[in-house]
Order: sequence, then C-alpha cells, then structure tokens
Amino acid sequence: MNKKGIKLKYIFSVLILFVIVSTLVIDWLISMNSYKDTLSENHLDNNYNYVQKLKTTASHQLNYMKRNIESIAKNAEISPITQENLDNWYDANIRHFDMIFITDENGTIELISPKRVEINDQVVLEKGVKLEGELMEEALAEMETSISKPGHLIDEQLTTLITSPIYDRETETFVGMVAGVIFMKTDNVLKCIFANHQYENPTYVYVVDKQGRLIYHPDEERLEEDVSENKVVQQVLKEKDGSQVVVNSRGVEFFASYAYLDVAEWGVVVQTPTSIIDKPLKELFWHIVMLTVPVMFIILAFSSYIVSRITKPLNLLAKFSEKAMQEKDVAQNTDLLKIRSIIYEVRLLYSQVLEYITMLNKQATLDGLTKVANRRKFDAEIQRLFEQKTPFSLIMLDIDHFKKVNDMYGHTIGDKVLKFLASMMKSIVDKDDLVFRYGGEEFGILLKGKTEKEAYELAEQLRQKLAVTNSPIGQPIFISLGVSSRYEEDESVEQVIERADVALYQSKRTGRNKTTLYEPDNPINDE
Repeated sequence: MNKKGIKLKYIFSVLILFVIVSTLVIDWLISMNSYKDTLSENHLDNNYNYVQKLKTTASHQLNYMKRNIESIAKNAEISPITQENLDNWYDANIRHFDMIFITDENGTIELISPKRVEINDQVVLEKGVKLEGELMEEALAEMETSISKPGHLIDEQLTTLITSPIYDRETETFVGMVAGVIFMKTDNVLKCIFANHQYENPTYVYVVDKQGRLIYHPDEERLEEDVSENKVVQQVLKEKDGSQVVVNSRGVEFFASYAYLDVAEWGVVVQTPTSIIDKPLKELFWHIVMLTVPVMFIILAFSSYIVSRITKPLNLLAKFSEKAMQEKDVAQNTDLLKIRSIIYEVRLLYSQVLEYITMLNKQATLDGLTKVANRRKFDAEIQRLFEQKTPFSLIMLDIDHFKKVNDMYGHTIGDKVLKFLASMMKSIVDKDDLVFRYGGEEFGILLKGKTEKEAYELAEQLRQKLAVTNSPIGQPIFISLGVSSRYEEDESVEQVIERADVALYQSKRTGRNKTTLYEPDNPINDE
C-alpha cells in the first residue's frame, strides 16, 4: 500500500509552534522564579528590620521598668514606703505593670497596689498574704534587680516579675523585695509592642522564653506551648539574630526573622506565611499570559500564512509529480524550478521567527549587582514622567573616595559596599520612588510627585543615616548628593539630570559628605 507522508507545511507549522511555545514557557518560568525570589527576599528583609525595631523598643521598655522597680527598692531602704507612695508609683506605671507589691524576706505582702486583687470575685492578693511557688522562690533568691522567667504567681495567669531586693542599710541583710507584676495576657505596654505591628497582612509576632515556651502569641490558647523544636526558635535561643524560611511546629511555611532580647532572655520572632506571595505570583502569571498569548497567536497566524505561501509550490510539485506518475505525463513545468529558492526562504523565515520571538523577552530592568533599577529602567521612567508632565525631583549621589575603598579592601568588599548603599537607599524611600544605579559608584533616586525641599530632606536623611552606620568595611561611608527637580521650561530630561549632576559636583568640590540643592544663580553652576 502506498502511504503518503506528512506534508511539509505541517512539519514547519509544528516546528514553529514548538519553538514559540517553548520560548514563552521558559520565559514565563524565568520571570516567575525571579519574581518569587525577589518577593521572598523583600519579606525576609522587611521582617528582619521590623524584629530589630521590636527588640530595641521592648529592651527600652523593660530597662525602664527595671529602673522604676529598683527606684522603689532604693527608696524603701532609705525610709518606709507608705500605701500612698506605692499607689502613686503604680498610677505612674499603670501601663507597664498590672500590680506592684512589697514583701518581707519570707514573701509575705506588706504593701500592694492596687490594694486588693480579685479574680472571679474572690480576693487573691492583699496585704498579709504569703506568696509561694517556684516563681516567688526564685524571685526571693535573686540578689539584684532582675526579670523572672515567666511562670505562675496566682491562678493560671502566665506572669513575669520584675523584682529588686531591699536591704537593711545598717546590717546589710535582705529584708524583702519590690515586685512589678506583668500578666502576659493583659493589655499592658509589652503586649501592645508585640501585638500592634505595621503590616496589613498575615504577619504576626510571637515571643519565647529561654526554654522555648511561648510567652506571647496572638492565639493565647498556645501560651506555654513548647516550640523548642522549631528551627527559628533554636537559633534565637542560641542568642542569634537572623532570617530564614522555616516550617513551624504545625507544618506551615513562613518567612521568619528573629532577634534575641538579652535583657529578659527572650526570643522575638516575626513571621509571615510564604503563601502571601501566591497572589502576586498568580497576578504576574496572568499578566504575562495576557501579554504573550495574543502576540503568540498573531505570530502563529503570520507564520502559518508564510509557511503556506512557501510550501505551496512544493505542494503543487508533489501533486504534479503524483498526477504525472498516475497519468504517465512527464511534462515539465518550469515554474517548479523555484523550489531551489524556496529552501533558502524557509530557512530565512525560520531564523526570523526565532529572532522575533527572542525580541519578546523583556530586557532586564535590574542592576545585576545591587538589585536596584538599572540605567535603562531609570531612563525609561524619567522619560515617562517627563512626557506625562508629572512633577518629580531627582537625587544624584556617589560614594566619596570609593576608589580608595577598592584599592584598600579589594573589589569584592567594594561590591558589598555598593550593595549596602543600595539597601540603605531602598530602606528610606516610598513605594513610588525609584532607586537606581546610574553607573559605577553613582546612584540616584527618582522621586515622583515630590518637591525639591522634600527631596533635599530625604537626601539629608540618607546621608546622615550612612554617616552613623557601619558599612562592610567596618566603618561608615560618606556620600555626596545633588538635588534638582523638573522645571516647567525644561525641554528634555537631560536638563534635569544635568542640574542634579552639577549640584553633585558642587557637593564634591566644596568638601564632600554633603547635599547640594541646585541653584541657578550659584556661580559654580556656570563653570
């Protein structure tokens, strides 16, 4: 039986379809993975910055509370504390402590504010009550002002004590102690610090003690749960600060950042479910699909048309040959000699299609080293703002004496300094601002809708922040900055950039480590 083969136009069509689809799929995968990595890094960085802020704030408050309790103890050593005195102390610290009491050396309450503490309509604590239990035993044994490990003082309340011993000044013997009581479930200042975070997403904070037990958690039912097997908790109990992706004790994956609170020997953890990036990834996927699929169909339609036109003579030749064989007609058609040129055109078309598909891949818009916008992205964005007549300001800056950094520490450390500067710039800008690398050690910030004054204040904020922050070389770096904005009479973006560069040059020429706002009447600008 004479079987017919596959027509050439179908082979070409399938080949073109395969090339186009493969290229688009690879492009989608690269884009999705790159965006996923960027989102993950951003969440880890944001959580780390926030947990450091919590660490600083909580440490400040706990030290303040320790000083207050210690002050009461010192006053008690000088002269007896009255109920009125203690009530005044308590009223002044009502947001910090749930109660304050003074005991004798055996733990019997001598003074307490408020005077009576009731739970379930029953008096639990008042003057004359002797406090017992592990928490009180450890507190009475402390010979200096300290923060207890969380435990139980009364009922099932998880409690932390801040205590300070009282000594008889003449005999130097221990005669009692002052204790500030913090209930971990009540709305005191510590709970406010940990509960009221800055993110409008599923991010939350929890705190563990030295044994890895939860002492603060949004779900209060989990308090005192042992989570010491959690990898992040293990790290923070080693008194380390850091960030990592972790699966918690309940099998949920999180972006987690952690910090050790040495004043209380607590670990603070900020974590966000990794599922938070699913929505933006899905939106990106459909955005890519909406952009590329129509283009793909246009290309396929065009390619099919071209393939059809190219293979038509070959098809006619095949039919002619078949008919000739059947009819024994060997007449030649000179038009069929064009087959030789057709082979070249098919190859050329295939090459052009590949080239066209390659052009669909978007050009990278990020600087490979610092991960901020590159020069191409900046040029496109400033041109867009200029053409839309949108007000904007521009900060241009570079690192003072950066060549000395490379010469002294090497280019590897120099690269780390550039990444450090980029990170600091990103940390102070708004979401509408564009941080970019202009080239070498020169960077800039494009500020949409901001005035020159606002741009100058932001530039000064960055400069001052860098001047007090250690860089990868072990000491601060200094920068010079120039600030300008778009003028109504500007005819091109180059004028704005040139003014910012002139201002930057003036900062360098007049001493470096300063910010200069472009002033048209400044004589140096005419040089």
